[in-house]
Amino acid sequence: LESNKSSAVQLGEIYARWRAVPFGVAEGLMPILAVSFLLLHSKSIAFYRDGLFRSEISDLDVDILTKDADSIQLRWMGLTGNSKKLLSGLADIIQSVSSRRKLIHLQPIDVARELVAIHDTLPGWTRRTQNLSANTLKIRRLLNQAKDPNKFLFGDLPSVLQQEAVEFENLNIDQMVATI
Repeated sequence: LESNKSSAVQLGEIYARWRAVPFGVAEGLMPILAVSFLLLHSKSIAFYRDGLFRSEISDLDVDILTKDADSIQLRWMGLTGNSKKLLSGLADIIQSVSSRRKLIHLQPIDVARELVAIHDTLPGWTRRTQNLSANTLKIRRLLNQAKDPNKFLFGDLPSVLQQEAVEFENLNIDQMVATI
């Protein structure tokens, strides 16, 4: 997962590696190992069922995981320096705009959830007006369509706010936060 940070990996692929030499894990143990792994690394792994991000693993997800591993995808989301800086800057914005909740543990899901919540509580006319800057319209569109917090924060927002393609670790995070 760590070597494939840019995309999700099907759990079936992980099972295939566990099945192979040198591990040779038995089929019945794989769901147990998978759930244990997911619980142990829940802060660093994004969990998807049928391509849709799930903020928490439910009993239904565990049931599906045992029957159809290919419908479950995982993505490593270990936070880097720029990721943490972006989350911190966005948390400051959230705290200055909303008194709903204090963000203490900066997790992408919490930051993205609060940004979408702020958007959703705006008066209706502010969600429809076209009398906004181009960047504001782009960000509003992203907030309307946000399905995956990690993709939203670390992929969609940077791509909308940067004029040219730059690797995430080379982005000017201070400028991005100021623009947002």
